[in-house]
Amino acid sequence: MVLAQGVMFGYLRGGIVGQMGLNPSWERVWGLGLAIWRTRADVHARFVERSFLIRIYLTQFDSPKALAFMRDFRDPLPFTPLHRHELRNALRLAVFRKEIETERRNAAFADIDSDLADDILAHAPIRWTDAFGEAEHLGKTHTETLGIRGIDLLHVSIALTLGAKRFLTFDLRQVELAKSAGLNVKF
Repeated sequence: MVLAQGVMFGYLRGGIVGQMGLNPSWERVWGLGLAIWRTRADVHARFVERSFLIRIYLTQFDSPKALAFMRDFRDPLPFTPLHRHELRNALRLAVFRKEIETERRNAAFADIDSDLADDILAHAPIRWTDAFGEAEHLGKTHTETLGIRGIDLLHVSIALTLGAKRFLTFDLRQVELAKSAGLNVKF
């Protein structure tokens, strides 16, 4: 289980879990059958975008917020091909910026794969034609008033196409758009 073996063990040793005030037995919750608690019934009710996911796999100042959500949330999070691309590229950029070493990047890649295998993340295929159609509609409606970038339109449109009700992001540019599109925004 990735969050226990990779990132979370590092956080346990590094003190982030202690700073969150979590019980030391918490890592055993992650490590012993979290997938058993999870169901697929509500997998698309929430949509996370890259800014949320990166805080799970790479320590940032507000990672404890994302980790606290993951501790309490029991359903698999949808993981699209766009998530995979953006998350892996963000980790490569962290290497380029000398924020992490290649070994940490490789461990994060393995953690992502493990979380997919353990049903913490669930592959979510995208109906691209529908997503781009929705992105065009959102752009026509909101870009000139909110100054929205194309990738932000795409994230929100994918969430809508998947039937999400809640949108998890740390990206302030996406908050207004997601709210305008009728999504409940967290973080």
